Amino acid sequence: MKPDKDDLIALDIDGIDETKHMSFDEARVFIKHIREKTGRYPFVYANNLVTKAIADRYDEDDIFARTHLWYARFKRTVTDFPAGTWKTYTLWQFSSEINCQADNRAACLYTVPGTEYDMDVNVFNGTVEELRKKWPFG
Repeated sequence: MKPDKDDLIALDIDGIDETKHMSFDEARVFIKHIREKTGRYPFVYANNLVTKAIADRYDEDDIFARTHLWYARFKRTVTDFPAGTWKTYTLWQFSSEINCQADNRAACLYTVPGTEYDMDVNVFNGTVEELRKKWPFG
């Protein structure tokens, strides 16, 4: 892996079942390896269930807590964030094909004119200037 200086690096943790997905301990090893090889911590991309499980198990773990969270929570607002490991999210993916249908675009949380209905939509938890200054969160 040889990311450019502007490439965002992310680890997608899809679930908590260690027979189907990377375990949290394996994720911690992977995060350390990425840091050693690139000098940066990757983002952790995780849904509410995974984020809560990490917070319950590791609380303010020194490895997970050094990463930024890309929070996959497909709702209009985040009212149930499981703080602990992360105090908040850095990026929030709030819309995707999960909560949007081709035959009812009005139900989508957000759409960009001229795009398909199932486009993922993410927001940065901060200002445009903060995003420019921090990208790619090294």
